[in-house]
Amino acid sequence: MTSVNRDNFSSYPRLSQGLWRQDSLSQRSKGLTPLYIQRYVGPRNNRQPTSHDFWEMTYVFRGRGQFECDQTCVLRPQVATLVPPHMDHYEFSTEQMDTVWIGLEGNRLRDLNPKTLLVAKCPELEPTIEQLWLATERHLGQVGPELDALAGLTISQFIRHLKEDKECTSACIDQVIEWMHKHFDQPVTIANLAFKFGYSEGYFYRAFKRQTGTTPTSYLASIRIRHAIHAMRHTTLTVNRIARLVGYEDPLYFRRVFKKIVGQSPTQTKASRK
Repeated sequence: MTSVNRDNFSSYPRLSQGLWRQDSLSQRSKGLTPLYIQRYVGPRNNRQPTSHDFWEMTYVFRGRGQFECDQTCVLRPQVATLVPPHMDHYEFSTEQMDTVWIGLEGNRLRDLNPKTLLVAKCPELEPTIEQLWLATERHLGQVGPELDALAGLTISQFIRHLKEDKECTSACIDQVIEWMHKHFDQPVTIANLAFKFGYSEGYFYRAFKRQTGTTPTSYLASIRIRHAIHAMRHTTLTVNRIARLVGYEDPLYFRRVFKKIVGQSPTQTKASRK
């Protein structure tokens, strides 16, 4: 296996133009063509950001790590990332991570968001990317058209998984909301809630806000305060007791949240219901 240490990687050895014949049938595809295809097995220790003027796909075969840009993405087997041009980023892993990088350019990428890191879990991509990498390793001559075709298949599969992941994320956020309504009385942190539903905390926060228009913390707080007001109307329980019943272990924190949402203190609200 050819292995390139990206911790010391300052240049991108491009695929030779000789892989493409210059006749009209076998030139590089203007729709999509790979610029380089490289594989690396090992830890990733360099946290120095890099960027480039083309798109780059990362695919993880084995191992775990993280991808850092303006957001954090967990790298794990079968996860693919597509980095837009000029986005500062780096990958980090303390364990052996088997990764393929593919530089890409072409008209098919113009419709993608040039400001956003795209991430999807794509099990079906593994054999395609393995074949793409092997085609460059076997030195079988003018395989350029084959590389273009495989690159096109790779992007098609990736985009399909992006759409499926978006639909799945929407359904999962609906499940989170349902859980909040049923278990609002349970003390829980947003980090624990994200882990419970299989998200990184940062991704969960962004996905929840994108779908609901508010943060998961604010959404859960609004549910709890509605139930607290109901208890104040229909019971004689103390404010501290109500705080614990709706999931707040700290009555002082409950009072601050309540006043921020309702506009008056729990004591004032309870007195006004008499």
